[in-house]
Amino acid sequence: MCVREAGKRAHISTDERAERTAREAAALSGTHDHMRPPSYLTTAKMRDRFAYVVSVLHGCSEMLCTDADVDSVARYVMVEAEYLEAAKDLRACRARQKKESKSKRMLADSADVSPAERAKMIAEMESRALAEKRQLQQAHNQAFKSVTDAARAIGLTVDGRLRFDLREPEKEKSNRFAEFDQ
Repeated sequence: MCVREAGKRAHISTDERAERTAREAAALSGTHDHMRPPSYLTTAKMRDRFAYVVSVLHGCSEMLCTDADVDSVARYVMVEAEYLEAAKDLRACRARQKKESKSKRMLADSADVSPAERAKMIAEMESRALAEKRQLQQAHNQAFKSVTDAARAIGLTVDGRLRFDLREPEKEKSNRFAEFDQ
């Protein structure tokens, strides 16, 4: 069954259906000659990750990752690096805020500053910390959504793989009754 027929009734002849299926099989079975990391993957870590992802995809099916998919895999690797950086920044922010909470307690116990000034300084510190945490959390969430979408597009998630027909093309079956049709 060809893609155009999936999910709807198609009123086409058997010959046209076979022709469409053959064209789609040819389009899906691309070459694997140029599966090198693109030049815009600048770090060695990104290039190594690219090679790993390509090997994983080839392990699932030869048809899953071809030369046409190089850019999609590279985009996934770049977005994944952004996500990991956002997660690292968020963890660092949380660690900083723990240290700042200790300094807030020390400020609250200090007798050098008037209570009104102390309350104002603590409120300012808390609002700055909350704004920073919100901003980093928002960047983290956006990067997570982007990496999930990119992974789904290239088939690295379960539901992403289910969208692809990973079966090898069937060999043409011989007709047992062909000799009687003469």
